[in-house]
Amino acid sequence: FGLVYDLTDFSATISRLGRRERGALDQAFRLAAQFQRHIDRLAVALGQRFEKYLGDGAFYSSRQPHQMLAMAIGLQRLYPEFVSRGLPFDSGMRLALNYGEYRLLPLDGARGDEQRFEFFGHGLVELSRLSTGKKTQQLEAFKTLLVSNGYPEAAVNKFFAPMLRKDAELVSKVDERRPFYAYINQTNTLINEGIVVTEAFLDRLGDFRRLAYGRLEGRGFVAIEIADWNGAPLLVGLRKLGMASFKGLEPTPVFEVVDGGGWQPSDLRPIPRQPLLSSLERLFTRNMTAATRPRETVTAGAQPASP
Repeated sequence: FGLVYDLTDFSATISRLGRRERGALDQAFRLAAQFQRHIDRLAVALGQRFEKYLGDGAFYSSRQPHQMLAMAIGLQRLYPEFVSRGLPFDSGMRLALNYGEYRLLPLDGARGDEQRFEFFGHGLVELSRLSTGKKTQQLEAFKTLLVSNGYPEAAVNKFFAPMLRKDAELVSKVDERRPFYAYINQTNTLINEGIVVTEAFLDRLGDFRRLAYGRLEGRGFVAIEIADWNGAPLLVGLRKLGMASFKGLEPTPVFEVVDGGGWQPSDLRPIPRQPLLSSLERLFTRNMTAATRPRETVTAGAQPASP
């Protein structure tokens, strides 16, 4: 099982801080290092293995999916705490979890008996696509390149605004109220500003004696209970987003993960015992049916039909 986290707009933030003063950039890196140390402690507590840094994030692996899911929620709770301390990378954090093969490629140039390896393969490519979203990543890379080569940031932002606004307009008002969210837009592109997982990952979570249905900011989720980093019960919400298209990969079913820590027992409705993926598919089908059902129009003076 693999987990990748990615800080949104990391390169653009570095470029902006670098044009202000050296002290601001140094402070940003100090806070980022503290953030990473806390992440590493969380990983150790949950038995996760640090594998490598990936620029503005890191890659972890594990043979225990429940602990990896708990780590994702713990990371999502840790992030706003550091933003409140002044971490300037405050545009968001994206996480992706999957199940796959992560192969090691031996590299030449090692000294003496030292061996160096690099990860490659489908598993890591899938995680990268799930965490960043190819289209958004490319736009941000172009913006950063232009600004670093001397173009005024205001002019660059104005030039790219129509493309970025088009994606922003596809975010529903419900999602805008959530600090973390994910959805698949009209072009089947995944927009991840939260936590997403693959079907293969969920399939290996096993059976749960108790499943429940809960709502969060107008969205319906299937709630499961796992153990957190202290061994205490942790509620996690899951919902299927649909099929996402990724460059170089087959269309992939993607699921959103949310922190259910705010749910009370009275907020949850028990679901008859059944496999987790079956519950998620039933909820997805019901939501899709409701979304495509034509609305009845009521003429002036007429009485609306009973619900």
